Amino acid sequence: MKKFIDTYRVDSARAEWWDYARNGRYYVTICTENREHYFGKIVKKTMRLSHVGVIADIMWHEIKNHTKYVELGVYQVMPNHLHGILHLNYPKIENYDLDRGRHVETYMWDFDSLDVNKIPLLKEYLKDKELSVTTSDYLEVPIIERLEIAEGVYRILGRDDDFWCRFYRVKGYHYDGAKNNEKARESRAKALEIAEQMKLNKANEGRLKEILFITGAMKYFLDDKDSAIDDFKTALTLKYKSDDGNADRDTGFNEYLDQVLNEYIAR
Repeated sequence: MKKFIDTYRVDSARAEWWDYARNGRYYVTICTENREHYFGKIVKKTMRLSHVGVIADIMWHEIKNHTKYVELGVYQVMPNHLHGILHLNYPKIENYDLDRGRHVETYMWDFDSLDVNKIPLLKEYLKDKELSVTTSDYLEVPIIERLEIAEGVYRILGRDDDFWCRFYRVKGYHYDGAKNNEKARESRAKALEIAEQMKLNKANEGRLKEILFITGAMKYFLDDKDSAIDDFKTALTLKYKSDDGNADRDTGFNEYLDQVLNEYIAR
């Protein structure tokens, strides 16, 4: 048996002859850390979801909102894991050689309807980008480097405020993990600025509770604790309402937000 992070594990069950980026139906199992029963419990042969289990259920359905090329099959949330079937159905598209064979990918579906006028811009942007490691495995490239390069790519492709707010929160998280406090604060300040603008958009009225949680969290990490607490308390007076009006999912997400908002306030 091979070792992974000093822990024994079985070899991968994946078929070496199969490209798992290919279209098809895939059976997926995701387990909780240490197989703790976070998602709920089975009562009289019926799965009863906890608050965390409701979130897992919501996140499964959110997959289709992140890409139009994945169809959700049957699934089941269990006390310490989730089973589900994903159907990948990507269109056959041209494989743009944006950088002379150097693979610094974002997401493949970002290029399925690529404006051909942007291809020269992407080539020009990528041609001088150098990586700190020499590898054929994209995942071995440090995440910070990937994010820095991806930021430029997405600038050229064009993205909305919701995307950039999430992107800079992710950057802040990873810079914080890398102990680069200056870059972490810079990224979180950008996320906060974008979130404040999102609050003013009437189209986001149903999401105001979520957005106030984001602004409060960014202020918290930027050491503006009093203002953060004000945002959290205001958020607790509101109800999240999704565009599709799914009452069960909205209830679950509201319960989750209430829980984490109260945890932040209690810190």
